[in-house]
Order: sequence, then structure tokens, then C-alpha cells
Amino acid sequence: MNKTTRFLVSLLLVCSSAAPLAAQQAVVRGRVIDAQNGLPLELATVIDKQQLIGTSTDEDGYYRLAELDSGRYLLEVAYLGYQKQTRQVTVGPADTVVLDFGLVPLNEELAGVEITAQGHDLLNEPMPITTLAPAHIERLGATNTAELLEDIGGVSVARAGNWGSKPYLQGFTDSRVLMFIDGIKTTQACPMGMDACTATIEPDMINSMEVQVGSGSSEYGSGNMGGVINVSTFDGRYRNYEKFTADATAALRYKSVSDSRTWAVGVKGGQQVFDFNLTAGGGLHDNYKVPDADNYTFWPQNEIVPSGFGSNWLNFHLRWRPGKGHHLAFITQQYVARDIGWPSRDAATFTIIPNEKRQLYALKYDYETDKPVLKKTALTLAYQPMFHDMVNHTPGNVRFEGLSYTDNYQATGKVYLAPGKRHFITLGAEGWVWNMYAERRMVNDTSATPYRPILNNGQMIEGGLFVLDRLVVNQSLTLDLGLRINQVFSTALPTPDIPIGSELDDNNFIWSGNVAAVYKLNKYLSLTGSLVRGYNAATPVDRFISAPMPDGFYHFGNPALLPETSFNKRVGLRGMYNKWQWNLEYYHNNVNNLIQRAVDSTLVSPIAGLRGVKRAVNITAGFITGINLYAAYYLTPRWQLAVNTSWLYGADQNGNPLPNIAPLEITPKLTYENPDAGLWLTLRSEIATEQSRYAPEFAELYTPGYAVFDLNGGWRMGDHVELSAGISNFTNRYYRKHLNQVQLPEPGLNVTVAAKFTLPVAGGKRNKPNLKYAKLVTLKIDGMACQFCVNTVTERTEALPQVIQTVVNLGEGQAKVIVGRNISLDKLIETIQRAGFSVQVISVEPYDPVN
Repeated sequence: MNKTTRFLVSLLLVCSSAAPLAAQQAVVRGRVIDAQNGLPLELATVIDKQQLIGTSTDEDGYYRLAELDSGRYLLEVAYLGYQKQTRQVTVGPADTVVLDFGLVPLNEELAGVEITAQGHDLLNEPMPITTLAPAHIERLGATNTAELLEDIGGVSVARAGNWGSKPYLQGFTDSRVLMFIDGIKTTQACPMGMDACTATIEPDMINSMEVQVGSGSSEYGSGNMGGVINVSTFDGRYRNYEKFTADATAALRYKSVSDSRTWAVGVKGGQQVFDFNLTAGGGLHDNYKVPDADNYTFWPQNEIVPSGFGSNWLNFHLRWRPGKGHHLAFITQQYVARDIGWPSRDAATFTIIPNEKRQLYALKYDYETDKPVLKKTALTLAYQPMFHDMVNHTPGNVRFEGLSYTDNYQATGKVYLAPGKRHFITLGAEGWVWNMYAERRMVNDTSATPYRPILNNGQMIEGGLFVLDRLVVNQSLTLDLGLRINQVFSTALPTPDIPIGSELDDNNFIWSGNVAAVYKLNKYLSLTGSLVRGYNAATPVDRFISAPMPDGFYHFGNPALLPETSFNKRVGLRGMYNKWQWNLEYYHNNVNNLIQRAVDSTLVSPIAGLRGVKRAVNITAGFITGINLYAAYYLTPRWQLAVNTSWLYGADQNGNPLPNIAPLEITPKLTYENPDAGLWLTLRSEIATEQSRYAPEFAELYTPGYAVFDLNGGWRMGDHVELSAGISNFTNRYYRKHLNQVQLPEPGLNVTVAAKFTLPVAGGKRNKPNLKYAKLVTLKIDGMACQFCVNTVTERTEALPQVIQTVVNLGEGQAKVIVGRNISLDKLIETIQRAGFSVQVISVEPYDPVN
């Protein structure tokens, strides 16, 4: 062996012998015991708060953290029913440090509110529903309810002034999107369809919202093609208090772009026998301002005239529980909007709505039982009258003044059955009536014609029977099955002023159904699929509209319209892993007899100077296909980056573009949440590509792409005061959205400031129950993959004022939470879901410190 070879061999031996020494890392080990009796604590969690690594103790209370780099560690030990203990330790290379912990039992007290719900497991829902919680709604600071939906995948919003914004769900709007307010179906009062389904309920009236995008459950009748929006105005946190408890609330908000001032006040309270909400509010909104298209200025300079409105509303909700299982509720709402401006692309053609009124009177009765099969029966009776008057200004100083009266009646009965451990069946019957009478006159500088009917006693009657079955096949597979049969009657008397024919006597038998499935591939990933047949019967608005519209056309309805039907196929993949959460969905919706308003050159506008005439028609066949993608990543437990992406494509049977198809829309959002300090911050962008595939036969135009940015934040100062502020479109970008049929620009730079105050007025020291009255909530949490996830869930939940302690077991995918006896599970579940995890309540039971 020569010298060179001996040298290389020697060097290799030195390196190989040194390698184990270099690879040696430190170990921290020890034992966790009860400090009072010395007994070991099994399954206590030991987490390093800086590196987010951890382990659990064995049956003798021992733990071991190995392969640690040199440095300083901050170890926190937690065990259910004991005070946490945090200690610092410093280790060097190859050190073995013994660090024992003695935990002291809890003796603290805590605030309490109501146990109300068990939430939804995202990974186990065949057709998941997006829930907007109260805090989320408040933070958005929207002017109208449609704006609340903009962050939901598959939803786009078209603005028509400050009041009349319309939501489009997967390409559908108006009567093809169902709107329920406290379980009551809400329609339009305007025979021109100017009042969107979301127009007569304002954001400050809403406690929470559930949104199902796309055709879904067969529980819903005519109009379920685009989706369903369920609004709840009731805050039910007071129902489990033993003593009467009440709070007074007040909220104020200002928006600079339209000089908007809104207010809301309320008193909410109750106890175990009854609870109530009484709220009122209103607002004044001037014309909104837009940037100059050619000359950039920091502040928007140009007003969109007219686009303002004023409003007032009152909401009263009373629930009474006269005996075990019996629930009786009375609801009334009064909404009035005035001087509503509907701008137009032509300054000489615009609309003013002097008054828009909606009233609601509803009675609900539920009976819950503990019988083996029959679980619940529910009955709803509702009456909802609406009034609408309008003034259409047209070229030549000619005005059309119209009046419209609408009555809605609804009766719904449901029976909830559990014939076995795997079947959950709902049987239902529903009857619904929509009456509308509309008249108008023509006025100029010198004369006025008498009022004449444009919709002469139009009526739509719908009766339906439905059955739904949630079948839990096994732990991996869940099915939703549904079938609904409907009879729809439509009638109207002749109206001489409508040239297309107006007498109506129509009768349609229609069915809808759904088959949906979710299959859990593993605890991180679920595969979904659904087949849904939906339909929409032509409404009085579709059949009898006769008026100039802000798009510059005169619109005629069509009494001969056929019902629309859709067949929607969807597949999806959603899941949670480590710091990631995602939901990918592809859908293809075949539609028949789609109702749209197409340009008709054979008809002459009754008013000179307009662009032409549009007439309601059935598109024989077509399809809408699209992809929705939601993805979120936790940068740290308090910083989350999320993005929503939606893409749509629509064509008729000849391959021509369908109208109302939004371009590719991307909405990234960076969110910061610090529950300990009560701080939150959101940086949001809305990005849309150009829409070069538009429908000229429906008078659509090319729309350029755009990108705008918003910044919002807030500070919760204890339990009584919350302040927030924001800047939207802070680059003051000039842009317009494709679905804005009037083709007007969106608002420019806007500064929003808001304040909310809550003052306890009854209930004494209800927020300080003793630990002996606490409850133990056991949760199943899917999507946790590491100690980072454990730390996120623990920090978020323990920041809630109602939570005493949270202990997460990563191996079992469970968390045990000690809470006050009246904790709101809604808030607890929402907190975990907002952290990016799927959660189910396994049990709620009294907390026993001994066990």
C-alpha cells in the first residue's frame, strides 16, 4: 500500500469515526406527575413552544424528546384538568437532560354562553355548505348582503348602485338562486326584477349565513339551479341560561366612497324557557364615487348618479319553550328602503325607487322527542307582503311611474326520522303562493296617462313533497339521497299593454332529485361526487316584465316560457394535511330551456332613444362547466395564506357563449389572527382576467381584466368594545365587472371605520361560573399532522373567554376541552374550522375533576 493509499484510508477512518460524534444530538427526558399525590399522568402532552415539536407521556408518566439540536427550548406540559406548566431548558451537543414536571389541578372559573350546535364535519359532508359566522359578517363591512358572498368560490356579484347588487352562483341569479330568511322563502317585489333576492335584508340584520353553491338538496323546490342562501337573524346564545340574561348592542359604520352612515341597536336576552332578539337599524348612502378612467387621482372624483339610498329596518324574534321538547317561535321583520338609485350607462335613462317595503310574519313550531325513530317534527307558517314603486326616467323627459304589490304565503311541514343507526330521513311537504299585481302610467311635462296593469293579478302556486335520506354506509362512505315532486300553477289575467300576449293559465308537474356521496380515503383526504336535477318555473317577472331597463333596452317578458331544468354533475377532492387545507371541485351543468333576455330586432321599443328591445326567451339547450379551487396554508399559527379560484365556461347548443359567465377570478387573502390580543388583520386582492368570450346577442361587451387590493383590521377590547377599519381598492383602480349589465365602473378608494359596543343589562355574574359546573367537550379533529397543528388548535381555542383548557391528542385525532356549563359550541367549532381543520362533536358531558 503506497503512501497515498494509506493517507486516504486513514482519512476515511477518521471521518467515519467522527461522523457518529457529529451526528449525536441532545435528549430531554423526564416524568410528569400530579404535584399533590405524586401519581403519574399518562398521555400528558409535552410541546416545545418554539420549534413546535412534542410527544406524550407513557402509562408511567415518562416522556422523551430525542434528536434535539443544541440550543434553548421552551417546554410546555398540559394535562386535562391541570394547570399547564412551562419551563426553559438549554442543551448542548450530545447532552441528556432530565426535566420533571409536577402539575397542579385546576381551580379557575370562566365565562359561559349557550350550547347550541354540533357543527359540520367538512370531510364527511357530501354537499358541504359554506357558513359565514357573525364575526366574519361584521368584519366584511358590506353595504349590501350580496357583497358578503364575494369570497365564496363560484359566487360573483354584479353591482347596480349601492342597493341592488345581485349574486351570481355558478352563472345563475334572480329566481334561480333561492333566498331564505329565517327559513322563509323570499322573492322579488319589482315586476322588472330590479330587487335582487338579497336586496331587502341588510348585513346588520344578519346573525349568520349558510350558502350552498350549485344545485343541491331536493328539499328546495323551484329555483334551486344556482344554489341556496340561508340567512339567520337570530342570536340564540341565551337559551340555556338558568337566570334571565340580556345584553344591549350598538354598532356604527362609515364608508367614505359613498358617505355611508349605518347604525344598528338591539336588545337580546332570555333563559331556558324563552329568549328573544329585538334589533333595529338603518343607513344613509349617497352616490358612490369612481376614479377617472384617464387621469389618475388619489381620491375618486366622479359620482355614479343615481346610486344612493336610505333604509330602516326592525327585526323581532321570540322563542318560547313551554315544555320538554316543545319550541314555539314568532318572527316579524319590517324593512323599508327609500330613494333607491339605479344608474344607467345613459345619463338620460335611469330609475328611482321611492319606496321598497318588505314585511314578514312567521310562526314556527318544533317538537323534539327521545323516541327511537321519530326525532323531530317542525311546522312553519309565514306571510310576507311586499310593496315597490318606481320611476323610470327615459329620453325626452318621459317618465314611467309604476306600482307593484306582492304577497307571499308559505306553509312547510317536516318530520325527522332515525329508523336505524345509519339512516337519517326527512319527510316534508310545502305549499307556497306568490301573488303579484303591477300597474304603471306614463308622465311627461304636460300630461299623464291613467294607471294601467302590466301584470294583472299574476299568481304562482307551488306544492311539493320531498324525502331526504342521509345514509352512513360506514366510517368512510356517506350518501345523501333526495327526491322531490312538484306541481306548479301559473295564472294571470289579460294585459292589453303587453304586445306579446299576457293571459296565462299554465300547469307543470316537475321533479327534482339528488344523489351525493363522500368517501374518506384517509383521515386527511375525501373524494366527493354528486348528481343533481334542479328546476326553475318561470316567475311573474320572467313572464310579464314590460319596462325600460338601465342597460338601455326595453325589456319584454314572455308568458309562454317553459320551466328551466338542469342536470349538474360534480366531483371534488378536499382535505387537510399538516398546515394545508384545500377543496377542488369540477362541475358540468346541462341546462334545458334556460331563460334569458335576448335582443329582439323584430320588436319596436315603445320609447324612442333606447338601444332596442330585449325579450325573455328559452335557450333550448346548453351547459355551464367550471372549476372551483380553495387552498389555504398556515404560515404560523396566527398567519394564514388562502386563495379562492373560480373558472366558468358556458355555451348553448350551437356553441355560442351564454350570457352572465364571469371570467377567471382569483381571490388571494393573507390573514392574521391574535386572539390573545384581540387583533385581526386581512390583506385581500381580487383579480379577474379579461372576458373576451361574451354573448353579443344578449348585448354583452368585452370586459378588461383588473386587480384590486383591500386592507382591513380590527381590535377587540375585552368583551364590550370592538373597533375596526379598512381601505378597499386602495390603489384607486378604475375597473368594471363583466356581470355589471349597465357596464358602469366599481367604487374607487374607500375608507371604512366601524365600532361595536356590547353592554350587559341583566344576568349579574353570569360570566363567572365555578369549575364544578363546567362541561367536558370531546371533539374529533381531522387534518392534524404535527405538533404545529396541535399548537394551533390549542392556542386558538384557549384564547376564547369561555374555554378553561384544551388538550389535544395528535395520535387519536381528538381534543378534550373543559368549558363553562353554557359554552357556545358554535363559537368553539367555528374557531377550529377557521384554523383549517374539520371538527365533529363526539360528546358533551359534565366535567368530573376526580376522573
